[in-house]
Amino acid sequence: MAAEIVRRYPMIERDGLYPAAIALWRRSGGDWVFALLMNNPDAAAPLCFTANVAVTEVELAPTLLKKYFGIPV
Repeated sequence: MAAEIVRRYPMIERDGLYPAAIALWRRSGGDWVFALLMNNPDAAAPLCFTANVAVTEVELAPTLLKKYFGIPV
């Protein structure tokens, strides 16, 4: 998923924000989004938030979400 997101938004990688992890979450009463997280060894938590990307903006996402989670997008 990270490669797909970076292909759509190359500034993420260009600016050194390539995600170490991606969380799937739904805004309260809103759409599904991917929260991009990166390593931050200087912080109290090992990962820090860098960006949100709407699931609908990632071409591969709807198919994977439906297949693995039963989430209609």
